[in-house]
Amino acid sequence: MCGIVGFVGLQASADEYPARLERMLEVIRHRGPDEFGYYFDDHVGLGTARLSIIDLANGQQPMADSSGRYWIVFNGEIFNYLELRTELEAAGHRFERNSDTEVLLHALLEWGEGALGRLDGQFAFLFYDRLTKHVLAARDPYGERPLHYAPARGGVAFGSEIKSLFTLPDVRRALNETGIRHAFQFWTLLPGETCFDDVRSIPPGHFARVVDGAVTAVEPYYRLPTEARAPTSSIDESAERVRELLTQSVHRRLRSDVPVGTYLSGGVDSTIITYLAQEESRHQVQSFSVSFKDKGYDESKYQTMAAERLGTDHHPFMTSLSDIADGFPTAIWHAETVLFRTAPIPLMLLAREVHASGFKVVLTGEGADEAFLGYEIFKETLFREQYDQYANDDERIAALRKLYPYLAHFQDDRARSVLGFFARNTKSDLPGLFSHHIRFQNGLLGLRLLKGSYDDKQAGADFSQSLETLYPGFTSMPSVLRAQILEYTTLLGGYLLCSQGDRMSSAHSVEARCPFLERDLVEFAFGLPQDTRLHEGREKHVLRQAFADVLPEELVGREKNPYRAPDAKALLRDPETEWLAALKAEHLDACGLIEGAHARQLLDRVQKKAPEAISPREDQACVLVLSLALLNERFVEHFPTITPALGERLVVRIDGRTLGALA
Repeated sequence: MCGIVGFVGLQASADEYPARLERMLEVIRHRGPDEFGYYFDDHVGLGTARLSIIDLANGQQPMADSSGRYWIVFNGEIFNYLELRTELEAAGHRFERNSDTEVLLHALLEWGEGALGRLDGQFAFLFYDRLTKHVLAARDPYGERPLHYAPARGGVAFGSEIKSLFTLPDVRRALNETGIRHAFQFWTLLPGETCFDDVRSIPPGHFARVVDGAVTAVEPYYRLPTEARAPTSSIDESAERVRELLTQSVHRRLRSDVPVGTYLSGGVDSTIITYLAQEESRHQVQSFSVSFKDKGYDESKYQTMAAERLGTDHHPFMTSLSDIADGFPTAIWHAETVLFRTAPIPLMLLAREVHASGFKVVLTGEGADEAFLGYEIFKETLFREQYDQYANDDERIAALRKLYPYLAHFQDDRARSVLGFFARNTKSDLPGLFSHHIRFQNGLLGLRLLKGSYDDKQAGADFSQSLETLYPGFTSMPSVLRAQILEYTTLLGGYLLCSQGDRMSSAHSVEARCPFLERDLVEFAFGLPQDTRLHEGREKHVLRQAFADVLPEELVGREKNPYRAPDAKALLRDPETEWLAALKAEHLDACGLIEGAHARQLLDRVQKKAPEAISPREDQACVLVLSLALLNERFVEHFPTITPALGERLVVRIDGRTLGALA
């Protein structure tokens, strides 16, 4: 993992470019504090903050081909770089280093944009042709690594993080109302959006062309497979293939010149990944986990059990309500978006512990639930489709309680009113978003804290139409398949891999790798029959079968218990944190989108409630409005002045104007 920055076609003297690049790199030094480097000429500036993981001695960036015509800055990893290198050598390419960056560079020279379909990786890059002055920018298929861009003084600027763009005097800092409202409603920004005016994000699985200093096209190179396929193998054969593909994925993601640890949550996904890492590694695996003083969220029992059974050297990290409250402003600085949960904060703090233990790389279990139907949202979709088949409401409530055993309001007297909410939300409401409609309804309380009008149904219809454009026939696909596409498009790419993933780990210079996001594995899972994955109410059935013979049933057979953290009860604890008091007194009103009086009323009301009486909608609304006020305060009102201090770690400084003309 690294951080990349760049700009193309600025109407400014190239003599100013080094200072601008150094400021852009300084503000994202947490992403890659080991080395810094930049290239510039009269047309472009490219920079990297490097976290050295592969080819420690020779992997410096920016990197050029032997002719000096093509230059690249690259954030992430290409996990199949050894296989691609062999293929490229057979085609006549010669390599001077052992880095995946050089392999990516040569792959682009050989196959152009077609190289993107050959990569097994998590990546974002800028690829520059000195002769044509064109730039190719791209992101990985599922959104593991970020890349943003914004207009800047006649040209366009790029950055792994938005804060690097805001160091440029020509990039405007202002909140984007549409993006923020979408984040409140859909729990995350929609693909391509950010919370700031003029700033865009290249969506996962897309590339952009930059010609004459402007982004001329943003196009998809990858789409999730949606074609129905007839089953060609038994459940045992499918399980064996899942195991083969996941083993290959873990093997590739252990490629590193520094130690690799794992995140061990105690759930089935991370347990399987840690098991495979232990099998593939020559050394005892170091595993890390978050535990909570609040027993309602704590999974340490299962984490310890998994670590003991697998034989890892385990490092638990205990977090408290005060840790979450104190870390919230820092998490917003790194996330650069509104949050609807506090769950990213413990992971940010865990990354700090991982870094302090001397580790730069960890494997995680992200991506399994989306591919193998692990989330309750998939079961809920089927429940709603079969709603009229139950004999009475008592049967329906019993089914709901099984769906959400960890949520109190599904288990007590409130369950009957919750059932009424299900009954009122039918297929006729937002047809394309049927599976997620109830989830999206939870954001409406937060939306009422914002100024102005907003048509949430129209926003949903527009979003559904955009998915129809990307996936023709989307609105008529099977409901669970649509739900999968929605999970990949919204929560996975926009939140789990970004706000809760990349941004929290990179805050402390840690790279998270996700073996379940290996493309062949994802596409194989999509091709399996629904019943193979969601079998008789049991989620991830084929995945569990794949490892039933090597892991104990009490771990692999556990019911899904999603990772959560205390929300309003942590942020609104007594006594108030200094930042919360300042927000309530001043910054709620300073943010032009927030109805300050209404927001304070909600916060005060929730603050007085017993924790068990706070509803999920109140939890979510409180986190959303507080994160929005902090976002405005940190990025719009009081964005800091950045003074570069790269020092001796600035190891590459190339003035392209001295390289001579190209033929």
